[in-house]
Amino acid sequence: VSMLQLKSKGHEAFLPEHELIDRQLSHLTRLVDDLLDAGRVTLGRVHITPTPCALQAVVQLSIEGSAPLLAARNQTLHVSMPEEPMRVNGDLTRLVQVVQNLLNNASKFSPIGASIDLMVFRSARLLAIRIDDPGRGIEPDAIDAMFNLFVQETPTEEQADKSGLGIGLTLARAIVDLHGGHIDARSAGRGKGSSFTVWLPGYESEVADEETRENPPVAPQQANLRVLVVDDNNDSADSMAALVEVLGHESRAVYDGAAAVELAKQWQPALVLLDLSMPKITGFDALPQIRAALQEPGAVIAAMTGLGTSEDRARTAAAGFDLHLTKPVGLDDLEDVLRLAGKSSVT
Repeated sequence: VSMLQLKSKGHEAFLPEHELIDRQLSHLTRLVDDLLDAGRVTLGRVHITPTPCALQAVVQLSIEGSAPLLAARNQTLHVSMPEEPMRVNGDLTRLVQVVQNLLNNASKFSPIGASIDLMVFRSARLLAIRIDDPGRGIEPDAIDAMFNLFVQETPTEEQADKSGLGIGLTLARAIVDLHGGHIDARSAGRGKGSSFTVWLPGYESEVADEETRENPPVAPQQANLRVLVVDDNNDSADSMAALVEVLGHESRAVYDGAAAVELAKQWQPALVLLDLSMPKITGFDALPQIRAALQEPGAVIAAMTGLGTSEDRARTAAAGFDLHLTKPVGLDDLEDVLRLAGKSSVT
């Protein structure tokens, strides 16, 4: 789809169809991710990796993620939070998932053009993020039940986005519980809006502010790169290699770890996109061999996998991968890793 969108620039007649495919594919991907999360909740396998972080960082990243939905519905978000860092010992990625889910719900169940409020505040030793919306509200006797798996208090046909499965609030509650906190939901009834508050224990130790972005901006690279794509799914490897070519770089695709090691030695790529789950030689097994085969120390090796939890990311980082890309890899993410590889090859 990314290739179609790039190639259709200047051919406006094809853009609506390509955008339609992109939207539907994004919906499908989100549903699959939700179902995977539902399985983790049911089996008690939702885990967090807590580190000191500021709630301001959580809010900023959540707003960035929800901005397209708010803009599409012409809604205004009013944010109120103190300037001094309010820290929790939490998993930044998971907390962003919670707050973004609540923001998306506030947007979906509020009228077009509505005004939504987000407030960060302290109450004794607890820190809170509260989101108030003027939407359709919730019946008082349905508030507790809507946190149950696959329960949707609002009928699907009445939702602005009809692709939900009733998993988001269940996962949000599980994540907040793992942080030692809880979620409150309040509403005066149908048509009277709703309020969701995430309560978390404060973290009092003096620590440096958490950065809101893991990677600083990198300078755009100019030179064409050699990119090696390794995936035992031939279609996945070939399509990624083709997309890299469309972006102006040279690419090769191979379908197993042994071939990747051999081609890396001969071809000396600046970037390797390496699948993890492959027969015989996995991505983890191939990584040190590919690293040893590359003569340039600045070469970037990125894990490319369908596994995207915080535990998965920690595992690839510990193994020595430079980056972790979760399938399906978006065009923006691919361009970012190409820029990073370009900068590394220059230095």
